Amino acid sequence: LRAQTGITLAGNLFAEGRATEADGGVIQLSTAAGDVVVSGLSSVRGGGLAGGGLIDIDAGGVVSLTNFVDISGGDFGGGELDVKAGGDVTVGQDILANGGGLAGDGGSVSLDSKGSVRLLHTIKAGAVGDADEGGGTGGDVDIVADADVVLSAPLQLRGAAPYGEGGGVFIV
Repeated sequence: LRAQTGITLAGNLFAEGRATEADGGVIQLSTAAGDVVVSGLSSVRGGGLAGGGLIDIDAGGVVSLTNFVDISGGDFGGGELDVKAGGDVTVGQDILANGGGLAGDGGSVSLDSKGSVRLLHTIKAGAVGDADEGGGTGGDVDIVADADVVLSAPLQLRGAAPYGEGGGVFIV
């Protein structure tokens, strides 16, 4: 979805892979000069033997995500949330980027702002594992802001037993 001046979405956006081997889809929201405000649920969740999808948001102004975002996947790991804003970025509900299946890795969340980034709820990008498949690696979170970064909730980027490593956090 592309707009010159702004996008406001109050309804839910689903591009989910419903079958066991179906990857999550793609949601792209782009404005040249305006804001992107999403108050509905956004999900690109993949099936148990697949990967999560991609949510790509590029706004000339602010980005406000006020409902849950789900980019979780299965064995092929969580998906990707990529947000770029010319203004502030506010995340008002949980971001779910978990891996699933037998050894899925956590997904990737990138928040890039020319203003501030305010993370008011948890990012959950954990992995799963078992003795046969090993453990998946926790997800990654990258936050880049030209102004303040406010984290008001935990980042849960846990690797899974028996060998999964924790995820990574990069804040600039």
